[in-house]
Amino acid sequence: MQHRRSVSLLAITMAAGVLIAACGSSTSSGGASGGSGVLKGICPANVGIQTDWMPEAEHGFVYQLVGKGYTIDKGKAIVTGPLQDSKGKDTGVTVSIHSGGAAQHFDKVTAILYNNPDTLLLGYVYTDEEIQFSGSDTPTVAIESGFDRNPQMIMWDPNT
Repeated sequence: MQHRRSVSLLAITMAAGVLIAACGSSTSSGGASGGSGVLKGICPANVGIQTDWMPEAEHGFVYQLVGKGYTIDKGKAIVTGPLQDSKGKDTGVTVSIHSGGAAQHFDKVTAILYNNPDTLLLGYVYTDEEIQFSGSDTPTVAIESGFDRNPQMIMWDPNT
């Protein structure tokens, strides 16, 4: 199966800024940052993220959202733990990162999201997949791209 990368990923990370902006409010205790459970009761109790492939370096920024005390379900390929803010403080919300690829029988992330609405909120979706399903009953909306540049490859010349 061919595995393609795309610069425009769908709903990848709610990296602290995106998630906190989406769930936070200036009226919550302490604003939308600063740990101390500020997202509890504002965001879903568990924010599930479906990746497009098995864990890899390109997913590193998503795994950095998971704080201390995380668990790993090897059978289902899911990492679950407290969602931490940019300073490493607990936000009061749990985040779970679900591996894609073989762990999900190579199903498209769009299908996985729509089949698991109670456990998944966000997912990595390639632009071509987003376009393919845009006129269907399972459209997706891009909210964030994880990279400024596509990390598909690094060229290296030993002579330079």
